[in-house]
Amino acid sequence: MDLAPTAATALHLLQRAATATARGVAWLGRAAVRHRVVLLALFVRVAWFASLWIAVHGAASLFDVRVAVDVDATLTQFAAGLGLCWLVVVLAPERRLRWAAVALGTLHGGLGLLLWTVTGGTLPS
Repeated sequence: MDLAPTAATALHLLQRAATATARGVAWLGRAAVRHRVVLLALFVRVAWFASLWIAVHGAASLFDVRVAVDVDATLTQFAAGLGLCWLVVVLAPERRLRWAAVALGTLHGGLGLLLWTVTGGTLPS
């Protein structure tokens, strides 16, 4: 059984797929440069809303008396939310969005400090 024609066909298809992928990536790069203001605004808002969701979810798990709090996971969530707020403060072109991110970051820091204080001030291992 001769597999040479099958291998040649597979190689040809692989080369065409690689060329198409390279063209697609180049097109995406040009589109990203062309629409960078819109993409930045979209990224900043997604980061802010993700940070808000983390704050609400973390506060709900922190104040839920039916379930024991997983301190390491909750502190990590608050740190991730604080990092997202920092990204919004640094990258956001709108002043109102930066102020909202500062307020949300303060909420993350306060909830993390409250959790750390209530658990006896132990750092996650």
